[in-house]
Amino acid sequence: MKQQDQLLSNFYAIATISCTMLGVGLLTLPRSITEKTNNADGWIVLIVEWGLFSLIIILLAWMIKSFQIQSLYEFSQEAIGKFLGSIVNLFAIAYFTAVSSFEIRAMSEMIQFYLLESVPLGVIIITFMLTSLYTLTGGMNTISKMMALFFPFTIIILLALYGFSVNMVSVSNLRPILADGIHPILNAFTTVSVSFVGAELILFLPKYLKNKKQIRKIALIGFGIPLTLYIITYILVVGALTVPEVKTIVYPTIAFVQSHEVKGIFVERLELFLLTVWLLQFFLTFQMFNFLAFSGISMMLKKNSTKKSFLIRVTLAIVIVVGSLLPKTAGDVIAFADLLGWAFLIIFLAVPFFLGSIMLIKKRVRRI
Repeated sequence: MKQQDQLLSNFYAIATISCTMLGVGLLTLPRSITEKTNNADGWIVLIVEWGLFSLIIILLAWMIKSFQIQSLYEFSQEAIGKFLGSIVNLFAIAYFTAVSSFEIRAMSEMIQFYLLESVPLGVIIITFMLTSLYTLTGGMNTISKMMALFFPFTIIILLALYGFSVNMVSVSNLRPILADGIHPILNAFTTVSVSFVGAELILFLPKYLKNKKQIRKIALIGFGIPLTLYIITYILVVGALTVPEVKTIVYPTIAFVQSHEVKGIFVERLELFLLTVWLLQFFLTFQMFNFLAFSGISMMLKKNSTKKSFLIRVTLAIVIVVGSLLPKTAGDVIAFADLLGWAFLIIFLAVPFFLGSIMLIKKRVRRI
C-alpha cells in the first residue's frame, strides 16, 4: 500500500512532463526559430511539429501498453539483450547527463546576465549542484510533487505577464504568411526539436504511474500544454518586437516582458516575476534530467545502498559541472543545444521504434 501511495496520479504525471519541457526553450524559442525561418512563420512550424509529435506519442503509448514497458532502460535489455541494451542505456545516460549540463549552464548564464553579474559562472553552477544533491534523494516522487505544486503558478504568472504586455503586439509584424514559401519552415524543424526535450520522459515514466493504462492521455496533455505556451509566446514576442529585433536578442521572451512597464503597482519591472518563476523552473527541469541519468546508472550498477547511491550522485554531479563549463562562449552553448536536439530525436524516435521492431519480430518468431 505504501508503494502504491508513492505512485504518481494523472495530474502529477502531466505536470511532470509539462514542467520538464518548459526549460530554456520558452525563453529562447522565438529567436532560434526566427533565425532559421528569417520571417514570422515560426508559429506554423510549431503547429506542424505539434501534430507530428502527437502522432509519435500515440505510437509510443501503444508500444508501452503492448510491450508493458516500465522504462526504456529495462526495455532495451529485454529487446536486444543485456550487452547491447547496456550500450543503449549508456547512450541514454550520457544524453541525460549532457542535457543536465546544458540546463544548469543556461540557468546560470541567465542568473549571471540579469541578477548576479559579478559572481563567477562556476560559483553559480556549483551552488545549484549542491542544492540538487540534497533534493535528488527524494527521487521521482519528490521531484514530481515539487513540479505539480509549482507548475500552476508558472502558468498563471506567465499568462498574467503576457496579459500586461499584449497591447504591444502588432498583427502586421506577423505578416505576410508563407511569404518565402515552405522551405524556411522545413529548415526550422530540427531547431525546434531542442525545445521539445523532456517529451522523452514518456519512455521512463510508466514505472512511476498509478494509471499506466492512461499513458497516452497523460502524455498528450503533458506535451500539449507546453506547445500551447510555445505558440502563444512566439506570436506575442515576434508580434511585439518584430523579426529583425528578435533575431538579435538572447532571451527575447524576457525582453518582451521588459519592454512594457505598468505604472502604479509595487513592482514596475515585470520581468522580475518571470525571472523568479523561471529560476525555479530551470532548476526543476535540470533536476529531472539529473535524476533520469542517476536512475540509469543505479540500475546498471545495481547499487541500492545509501552510501553507494551517494557516491553515484557525487560522481555524476562532478561530470555535470565539468560538462557545463566546457562551452566557452554563447555560440558554443547554442551549438551544444543543437547537438542535444539531434540526440533527443534519436532517444525519442530512433531508439524506441528500433527496439519495438525487434520485439515485434521476436513475437512473430515465437508464434511460428
